[in-house]
Amino acid sequence: MRGFAGFLFDVLLPALFLSFFGFAIAGVVRVDRRQRQLWPEGFQPSTAPALKKLFKLAVVSAWTITMIFVVYRGLRIHYDLWVLQPKNVEAVYVGGHQFTDRSSIAQIVIALKASEWYSVNHGGWGDETPILVKMASGEEWHMTAGYHFAQHGAVILRSTGRGGSGLQLGQVFSPTLPNVLEQLGAPLWHCDTAHGRPCSTSPEPH
Repeated sequence: MRGFAGFLFDVLLPALFLSFFGFAIAGVVRVDRRQRQLWPEGFQPSTAPALKKLFKLAVVSAWTITMIFVVYRGLRIHYDLWVLQPKNVEAVYVGGHQFTDRSSIAQIVIALKASEWYSVNHGGWGDETPILVKMASGEEWHMTAGYHFAQHGAVILRSTGRGGSGLQLGQVFSPTLPNVLEQLGAPLWHCDTAHGRPCSTSPEPH
């Protein structure tokens, strides 16, 4: 889902769930503290209910941390693209192609910055092409881009490792990246090996 729908499912709903459970946890802690204050001096409660409560708190805390990460990665990828500037990029690698000239780098960066919110729900894109953005500072962004068949554009997924490996750091949708890469001679794959549409020896312009 693109646009506001992508923002809704990737950030807004997790943030609302996070707020709800945060208030719920705070309420439970407040009630538990009041109950402890009402206990007679020297009273020793059973450890079984305490352990059960601790287990529930651990499960909720783990779920809460997961939601925090979901919201964080949804916001972080857009923030990083927002502050990204062509002058800070040393080179861009798309599949087997390398771009170091300022014009090509600027075109690719502009296409990335024009990306929209996107929420992954049922796929829709084909084989992914690895993209590496190498910064002048030495930092590297590892991404993959797959051509979306239903909507002309590319789904871009960022991760901590090459080729989509490692921790997933969010995704966006770029309606202009396929055209830009095609003009630069590095088109995305227009195939879907997993669903019976194998790739040829090299991507072909469409």
